[in-house]
Amino acid sequence: MKEIAHALAVFALVALAGLGWSERGWSVTEAHHKANDVLVRVGDWCSGTVIERERGLVATAAHCTSGRMRVVIPTKKETWEGKLVNVTVIQYKVTLTIERFDMQGRSTGETKYAATLVGKNDGADIAILRITSSLALLRDEARMSDRPVEFDDDIYAIGNPEMLPHVISKGKVSNPAVKLGDDVTVPVIMFSAVIAPGSSGGGLWNDRGELVGITNWVCTDCTAAWATPVSHVKALMKELGL
Repeated sequence: MKEIAHALAVFALVALAGLGWSERGWSVTEAHHKANDVLVRVGDWCSGTVIERERGLVATAAHCTSGRMRVVIPTKKETWEGKLVNVTVIQYKVTLTIERFDMQGRSTGETKYAATLVGKNDGADIAILRITSSLALLRDEARMSDRPVEFDDDIYAIGNPEMLPHVISKGKVSNPAVKLGDDVTVPVIMFSAVIAPGSSGGGLWNDRGELVGITNWVCTDCTAAWATPVSHVKALMKELGL
């Protein structure tokens, strides 16, 4: 069933090529290859984007790191009197999955990675995860853009909507810096590419193959979606000393 769904998604991508996907910027093949190498499933409910291969760093949305990642570890701690007392240690752990497909929608295998939360910014809805298992099979990383997006830029959302793997949707920037309200405290990118629950944490890319944002919210009653600009990923990495 998953392979059939993915084959339909790939068919949709090929159809987009006929509508001008490759007029400038990425081709379908280039975008699909990028998804094969940097798109991550965060548990079974979100997406993520590999932002640094060497240290196994993955960006996702902060709301993807809620209670589902919380692990309570009972342990004992020695006091200054030499006594052992029961304490609990709270960690945030998750299994990440990179699954690769060919252009016919056939799975060529998947790799699972243990990961932990390094830090997050709830106001910007950005979180950084670090893979704690072997990094040997990581093949690529996102190249983060230094240029803010502008109105009417072509963009591509790569994620796992409804947890269908590697769905790539093309759209336009509707507003490069819109303020949503109290929950998201930084201006976000409004765009028209289709995303859905499960897409959160996936990458928003420009037509040069550069990461410009991390998708996080979608309006279910309209055609708008939002992403946090990648500058806030860089800021969080600096704050965490990464």
